Amino acid sequence: MAHTQNYQIYHPSIKTKPKKEVIFGKAQTNRTDPPEKRWDSPVIDIKEDYNAVKFSDISNGVHIARSLIDKFGIRFKFDTIAFTGYSGATVGSILAHELGKDITIVRKKYDSLNQDTCHGMPIEGRIVGNCIILDDFFSSGSTLIRISNEILNNTWLSIVAVVLHKERSSFYEGTAKYIRDEVSKMKDVPFLYLEDGKLKAY
Repeated sequence: MAHTQNYQIYHPSIKTKPKKEVIFGKAQTNRTDPPEKRWDSPVIDIKEDYNAVKFSDISNGVHIARSLIDKFGIRFKFDTIAFTGYSGATVGSILAHELGKDITIVRKKYDSLNQDTCHGMPIEGRIVGNCIILDDFFSSGSTLIRISNEILNNTWLSIVAVVLHKERSSFYEGTAKYIRDEVSKMKDVPFLYLEDGKLKAY
């Protein structure tokens, strides 16, 4: 189900009406011929593929992550769950609540769109102890490299595992190796994932 909201509330720094089909993040105007309306009427449809995924996807992500954590015996080896982005927050916050863990939020790289929506700190939450990095999946590895470097350079946290909460048909071992090569302290960190219905570690 699509959601609508006031455009100025969504991004108050934009003072003029958006042109047709201009994308801001993952919100997109759906007007074909924008009528002359006041700004107090809903003008933005948040697309269904905006990371506000269906509840079943969130609950599945939590279930997969918990299964991986329990299978590989790391439940009592970390204090906090580190994540980034909206999808990370939805799954990570619920998982942390269920496991009685803290959360560490790694902010996305700042650009002109999100400078007005966050206070400028790269990391929030617990910054001491052991953590897991929670993500859905990776392809190039750039996001995990960024998250790892932010944690290792700006906190006193040690990374004990990377947990991928979305099932994949294939795991990119080459990318995992690339991440370990790029971040030396990730050399012995296991990657836990679900592949074709099987819980695995790399």
